[in-house]
Amino acid sequence: MSSAKAFVEAEDIRATDELLCYLPMAWIERVAVSLVLTVLVGFTCNCPERPQTVQRDLRELGPTIAIAPPRIWENMLTLLRVRAADSTPFKRKVFEFFRGLAERGPEVLKG
Repeated sequence: MSSAKAFVEAEDIRATDELLCYLPMAWIERVAVSLVLTVLVGFTCNCPERPQTVQRDLRELGPTIAIAPPRIWENMLTLLRVRAADSTPFKRKVFEFFRGLAERGPEVLKG
């Protein structure tokens, strides 16, 4: 519990946060986040209707907490880049502008 409390403070997790809980129960991150932190903080832990609806549920819920293995993050980034490359020139410029800001990360906020 002390580790969970430290994590909550470090990451500013709140009762108003939302999580889409789709990882297997055998993953320790799933247990720690979906069970321990939910009880400790009281945020909403949503479960997808079926494995096939995870992407739709992500769009519908707009979770504020996301736990996923590297493969999932890589797939999401690839899909985002493909969609950006296929978009209009204006949307590509907007994407590139904000991607550049995101890559600089916290230094942009301090500036």
